[in-house]
Amino acid sequence: MRGRIVLVKLLLYFALVQPVPLSANGSISVDLQDEVTMIANLDGKHLVALTSKEPSLGLNMVDVISLRQKYWPDGTPIQLYVLPNNHEATKGVARQVMQLNESWLQRIWNRKIFNGAFQAPIVIDNEYQMIKRVLKHPKSIGYVSTGVFRIYQNVRSVQQANSS
Repeated sequence: MRGRIVLVKLLLYFALVQPVPLSANGSISVDLQDEVTMIANLDGKHLVALTSKEPSLGLNMVDVISLRQKYWPDGTPIQLYVLPNNHEATKGVARQVMQLNESWLQRIWNRKIFNGAFQAPIVIDNEYQMIKRVLKHPKSIGYVSTGVFRIYQNVRSVQQANSS
């Protein structure tokens, strides 16, 4: 079991340092920074990818990211994790989810936090740490590059296959 955990950490580390995910035929095919995937821990055990609107969960990612939606439908506070402002995934969230420049996103956050309307999102250093943090805290939301999320899913599939 310990060996698998080390393997997962190594795979994620090298995916972040040297992004080289392979397609089925073995060629390099994915740019890890081209898209962003919003992730959430709904049950305390698994990560799920979220779309911009999740009516079944009562969530709208624009409202969550812009700090307008503070709570899950069951009343549990949403814990939002973000990457640093200069991170490509943060720029991707601003562009793809919010349709804003990342500096405008930061201004929205600053205004909400200054007014006391919302607790500041917790800044996480890198995408590997983001996955770990969201996995550790139920009812939390974060984001990573789509390529990194795909690697996480592939590693998870291998772990599940090996454990059965």
